[in-house]
Amino acid sequence: AKMKRLSTKKVSSLTRTCVPANSAVRFFFYSNEGNEPPHVHIEKGDAEGKYWLEPVEEEYMEGFTKSEAKQVKKIIEEQQQNFKNDWHEHFNG
Repeated sequence: AKMKRLSTKKVSSLTRTCVPANSAVRFFFYSNEGNEPPHVHIEKGDAEGKYWLEPVEEEYMEGFTKSEAKQVKKIIEEQQQNFKNDWHEHFNG
């Protein structure tokens, strides 16, 4: 599948993590949250979510359909190490 670089919000660009090019879901970090364990925020329209990365665990997924939530979890599981690398590079780099 063709991949595109992550969209970002309030954070420097995430260099390693890719999501499907046709995905309307955005994954990002907030720059002021480096004191929390590694995690990623998710947005699609008015829907919002948050997943912890060590281990992959849903914190919340509000406004997503069951299908969208399943797709998000799959992407995070597949890209977990890349998300973690980007997290550590941003907050510890």
